[in-house]
Amino acid sequence: MAGRAKVNWRTSQGERTVDEILDTASRMMSEQGYDGVSVAALSNEVGVNVSSIYWHFGSKAGLLAALMERGAVRYFAEIDRAMAAPPPLASASERIAWAMAQVVDVVSSHREFLRLLMLLGLHSRDQPTIEGVQRVWAEGRASVYRHLRWALSGEYGQEIAAAIADEIVDFTVVHINGAFLSSEIRADLEFARLVEALVNSQIILSEQAVDRYRSQNP
Repeated sequence: MAGRAKVNWRTSQGERTVDEILDTASRMMSEQGYDGVSVAALSNEVGVNVSSIYWHFGSKAGLLAALMERGAVRYFAEIDRAMAAPPPLASASERIAWAMAQVVDVVSSHREFLRLLMLLGLHSRDQPTIEGVQRVWAEGRASVYRHLRWALSGEYGQEIAAAIADEIVDFTVVHINGAFLSSEIRADLEFARLVEALVNSQIILSEQAVDRYRSQNP
């Protein structure tokens, strides 16, 4: 029994160390960029040996991969939780506004991860890192598509909702990313306020797209 308790304690300590390293790496890299943070500086900040970081992650690239994977899992899990229990809304405009409000809340609590993702997407020349960023981007697009389709289906039905969501999903993704980046660059530009403007555009575009769809599919 004592041996089992000792193993569990060591496992618990190892998990805490990994989380501490990843939390600190996320903060430092989101502020300084991936190239600006050395393993030595990270080990000094966390208070662990450099060898401990290499033991857990294998390399700096392995650390980055683990950081991106954990950040993406947490971010998309929280998005799904936020969208899991919508209020009884029927109109597309109400549903879009509600869904985007959930996005604002989740983004606000994951700014470090999203900042790092954008920095890597803009500046990394490492192919595995680029591919990792692209995978997260694709998962983000799929998530936005699912929630747009839900938002439109209550008023227009599943068939039209699928077609219109596919038409406006890239517009939505681009503007969410642009709103986030703008709010990072300029403190006077609030992400929530920029998303409110996006909601109005989504509603107008979706209504126009529905009219086109119905005229082409009488």
